[in-house]
Amino acid sequence: MIGGSQVVNHSFKVEDQHNFVRFEQPGLTPGTHTLEATASTGQSFATTVTIRDGEPQWADLTYAYDSDEGQHQFSFSLSHEPIHFI
Repeated sequence: MIGGSQVVNHSFKVEDQHNFVRFEQPGLTPGTHTLEATASTGQSFATTVTIRDGEPQWADLTYAYDSDEGQHQFSFSLSHEPIHFI
């Protein structure tokens, strides 16, 4: 959800443990928005992002198992450069 509106309703398959899916949100207006995500386990995540007018931005939201913590965790990053996965 972004700003209280559902923008993605998708089940993500684990497959080989890496699953990257691109979702574009061209209608986001400049300003501060709340990003919320919920896993099928019920675990949730929320953060705020600031969209600047005329500045393209890329975001990565990851939900993965953290062996150090012994649990699944969300992580989020925002970049002014395209994000590439190798």
